[in-house]
Amino acid sequence: QITSCGGTFPYQTTPEFFQVLHHIMPMSYSVDSIRHIINSQNYNIIYGDVYRMIIYLALALVSIIGIAAYKRYRLKNKKLPNKI
Repeated sequence: QITSCGGTFPYQTTPEFFQVLHHIMPMSYSVDSIRHIINSQNYNIIYGDVYRMIIYLALALVSIIGIAAYKRYRLKNKKLPNKI
């Protein structure tokens, strides 16, 4: 994510693949909001970046809960061999 987020150098100078990833990866929004906190007083951009990061967090939590429920269901219904 560090290459596509523009944390070390501008993402516009990277190959096209990383420029596409810049708008998908969540770290780019955190780097963008930190830059706006340091350089400007435009809090609307910061709020938008925070909302996007909250959406990524919510999607990750829903995915984790779904995977855990699926694994628990599979483990519960799995027939264990009887070893004596």
